[in-house]
Amino acid sequence: GEGRHDGHTAIAKHLAATYGLDGWWSQGVTIGYERITGLRVLHQMTDGTFSLSKSKTLDIDVAALRAMLLDDDARRDLIVGYDTVLRSKPTSKALRIAFDDGAALFTFDPAAKNRTRITVTHEKLASSEDADRWRFYWSDWLDALAE
Repeated sequence: GEGRHDGHTAIAKHLAATYGLDGWWSQGVTIGYERITGLRVLHQMTDGTFSLSKSKTLDIDVAALRAMLLDDDARRDLIVGYDTVLRSKPTSKALRIAFDDGAALFTFDPAAKNRTRITVTHEKLASSEDADRWRFYWSDWLDALAE
């Protein structure tokens, strides 16, 4: 319809104004609309790049994992086959690590039974295929951490 090519923000504002949807809902409906109409493909962000997230709840020493992610040599052993650069301060709650393609954000959230939910969000990828490739990588990586 009208306004379809005015962009993500304009569509979300239209939904909020016309149907009274709050910000979160208007964003979700807009993304769904963009996917259905071919304006956006799965995992595509409004800037055209792709993003994906994988998470797993583990019984793990978070301090040790953070220390490994912060240390260049240990990170090379932990994330095999990729050149990475730490992009956050060591004291940051979440850690951002840059790759040749995109950047991964690692978050650590307390879960039941002294476990931790580890989420890896890989952003700024060039294609849906890259997102799929990294989704499998991070899924395997989290499974390996669990072992």
